[in-house]
Amino acid sequence: MEGEEVPADLVLLSTPDPENLCYVETANLDGETNLKIKYCWTPGVTGRSTAAEFREFASSCFVGCEQPNPKLYVFDGFMDVNGSKEPLDANNLLLRGSTLRKTAWAIGLAVNVGRDAKIVQNMTKAPRKITQLERNMNVLVMVQFAVLFAGSAVLAGLDQWWQYENNPT
Repeated sequence: MEGEEVPADLVLLSTPDPENLCYVETANLDGETNLKIKYCWTPGVTGRSTAAEFREFASSCFVGCEQPNPKLYVFDGFMDVNGSKEPLDANNLLLRGSTLRKTAWAIGLAVNVGRDAKIVQNMTKAPRKITQLERNMNVLVMVQFAVLFAGSAVLAGLDQWWQYENNPT
């Protein structure tokens, strides 16, 4: 429905638009507020209008695609309907987290859900940033501890030697 987020990575099958397209906003994914056009995968889908017809269609097709990966703008796959293979690309894919705009509704076939969705695959822990000054200070602190430890060990050894030499027991 218009204004709702897409719940999973979907191959777009149908929209009310006569040109079989829809508009999505990907601000949640890449920060861009410009609308992007996505196109329906049309062979075998046109003329279907009820949920039962789409369920029947979905049960008769096979979607082959790449393994889940974090590349938001790359998708390579195919849809096989009754032995006829048709290619799929990123223009046919609605990404999880994108928002449907200027389109009343859209029907799609889920290809990546949960942890396999491209946006989830794309989430990585931010690397720890450290300045050159902090790096140099860390090295200097380690050197100070090493010198302190070495000095303490040498002085403890000298104390033991002095005690041994000056105690006539």
